[in-house]
Amino acid sequence: MTNYSAKALLLTALILFTDINASLAQNNDSEPMGRAFNAGMGPGYFGGLQLPAPYTTINYEYEVAGYTTIAPFLGFASYRSAPQVLGGKNYYYRATILPVGIKATYYLDKLLHIPCRWDVYVAGSAGYAFTTKEWDYGYPGTDDAVPGITPHFLLLHLGAEYHVSKRTGLFADVSTGVATFGFAIHGYN
Repeated sequence: MTNYSAKALLLTALILFTDINASLAQNNDSEPMGRAFNAGMGPGYFGGLQLPAPYTTINYEYEVAGYTTIAPFLGFASYRSAPQVLGGKNYYYRATILPVGIKATYYLDKLLHIPCRWDVYVAGSAGYAFTTKEWDYGYPGTDDAVPGITPHFLLLHLGAEYHVSKRTGLFADVSTGVATFGFAIHGYN
């Protein structure tokens, strides 16, 4: 996805969020979203990978307004490259990606009249990806950056959570870079 496409998608989501927020502002009897610890795993598509890399993430969600939360997050992914041929020998590198950032979420429950056991949301996240790249022992080439990975990123998300109980839930989150499935532990105010 190009920088222009990501910016256009983010701007569209922001306009949609503002419009939805304005339509709900007239009614202040919103259900509190509370605080939640979320942990998930799933496939991540980083750089020019043909296959997804295993990705793990955690975040802690804070309510900022009725149906809006922010969540600082930390992620982790690691993968082995395809073979790189140099001097007639195959070499591999191990890439490690550590995304750190913040995710802003808007819950569509009231707007879509969703039953209490479900939450459906749209979100955007922004952050910085720390990367390392380690070649096999004896690699005679240069040690450059992880291909296709830019340190700054913007992602758009769509997700849903099923509340197993008042304090626990299971979620699925699909974004423009990763898809995660996991659990949530809620601590309402």
